[in-house]
Amino acid sequence: MEPEVTIVVPCWNEEAALPQLLERLDRLIAHEKRLWEVVFVDDGSTDGTPALLAEACRRRPWVRTLRHERNLGLGAALRTGFAGELAPIVCTIDSDSTYPPERLPELIATLERGADLVTASPWHPDNTQFEGDRLRRLLSRAVSGAYRSITGA
Repeated sequence: MEPEVTIVVPCWNEEAALPQLLERLDRLIAHEKRLWEVVFVDDGSTDGTPALLAEACRRRPWVRTLRHERNLGLGAALRTGFAGELAPIVCTIDSDSTYPPERLPELIATLERGADLVTASPWHPDNTQFEGDRLRRLLSRAVSGAYRSITGA
């Protein structure tokens, strides 16, 4: 069966973060009723990221890995991830779980209610699950304010 959701995860030297992200994705996918796939794009990592991703592919049928031989940057990693065959719903997350992957079903539900596009920020006045340092929180708050200004929400 074809996946219903593709998560594209750009990675560059994420050896420390990947085990936790994979565990969180294991739990998410095990409890969801829809079919998921996760496409990791290794952007020329020089640490243990390629080996961790190869092992993840062997152990998890829902994982695919694409690799750049050298670091090309976040934009190139996302374009590579988007270039393949994808499910009807596509999400992106950072490999360091800045935005909790467990919250993706909430975003997908918004799409299923008719939204064309959903973006998320870890900072929201009602979000008690924010994961990140002070600078990220400030930047996220600024971007959220800009979105509210633009959209009138």
